[in-house]
Amino acid sequence: MSVAAIDNAGAARSASLGAWLKRRAAPLIVFALLFLLWEGAVHLTGIKEYLLPPPSKVWTEFLKRYPTVMDGAWVTTQEIIAGYLLAVVVSIPLALTSPTPRRRAARDARRRDAPPAIRGSSVAR
Repeated sequence: MSVAAIDNAGAARSASLGAWLKRRAAPLIVFALLFLLWEGAVHLTGIKEYLLPPPSKVWTEFLKRYPTVMDGAWVTTQEIIAGYLLAVVVSIPLALTSPTPRRRAARDARRRDAPPAIRGSSVAR
């Protein structure tokens, strides 16, 4: 690979990063300003930290408790996957056994064709 090709790849990557930032600059700035507003409001109004902690305190505590948070996140992820798999295992057989319009029409046709004596019995179903 030549030096020119590497320079072109680097320039393309830099241009795509610039385009990405240009598209997302306003939301990122608003997001940052909201955090600064939150931090300032907590310090200026004297709100107790146990009622509304500043973002800096939240971030510090998150980093201190990172392993615990990730353990909880892993357990939650496992529960989500297990719930989804259980839903699939229950719903697919249930859907396959539920009457569809075609099955309902076939059942109704069998009932119409049955002799009058057994139309209401379970034999015609």
